[in-house]
Amino acid sequence: MSLLALTVPISRGEVAFSLVSRLAYRNRVPISEFLVEMGIPLPRLLIGEERALARLADISGTSLEDLCRSTPREIRAGNWSFLGESFTAEAFRSTCVRGCRACLRDDMNNGFGEGIIRGIWMLDLVRICPQHGTRLEPLWQIYDRFDRHDSAVRLQKLWKAELPGKTVEDLAESTKLDQ
Repeated sequence: MSLLALTVPISRGEVAFSLVSRLAYRNRVPISEFLVEMGIPLPRLLIGEERALARLADISGTSLEDLCRSTPREIRAGNWSFLGESFTAEAFRSTCVRGCRACLRDDMNNGFGEGIIRGIWMLDLVRICPQHGTRLEPLWQIYDRFDRHDSAVRLQKLWKAELPGKTVEDLAESTKLDQ
């Protein structure tokens, strides 16, 4: 096992690219460099290849089972599996990352301190947040794969745009140590 010194916990339902982006951000390395250094090809991670997910589990201390459960996986060309259901490739092909702002706010306010991208949001057929009942909305649309999937950086920019003058640290609730 080659656990990183600086890790982040996986959150329930978090898709693999979100976890790897948060790991890169935590280690202050651009996601493209981080993936190369860790030996995880982004295309393999995005199709949920078991070897790529196993490597991510190894460096993050996350269970492979949790990663497989929350990440869409290509079973064979054009056929995908997610949450025990089969889908065609079109169900996941988009340059737009969508999400629920209420979920992201909950992430920020529940001591997590940062937002995560959930696997369920990747399904084009899902239009409503299963937790809040609100419509999923476009968070960003970027053609470049590395930029599009660097969710930790994208969410930081999103928060800064929505709350000028406030940092992510300002949004997190204080702890007893802060007081």
